[in-house]
Amino acid sequence: MTTKNSFGPQGWTPDRLGSLAGKTYVITGANAGAGFEATRVLLSKGATVVMMNRSAALKLRERTLPSWSAISARREPIC
Repeated sequence: MTTKNSFGPQGWTPDRLGSLAGKTYVITGANAGAGFEATRVLLSKGATVVMMNRSAALKLRERTLPSWSAISARREPIC
């Protein structure tokens, strides 16, 4: 069984996303794994991201992207 790749021979990559400025996304589990990677990509494209985490998030400014130093973050418990 073969399936057609509708994204072309290179598949889908975050490079295919345009500017997301002015858009807001809510990501659960954003302090690790797929949630962290999704947050990283969305922020790099100019989106606002609301990070929903069960446990206290790691300090984002100390993780992987130097450009994250410009991120304004606040921590608010929801329950």
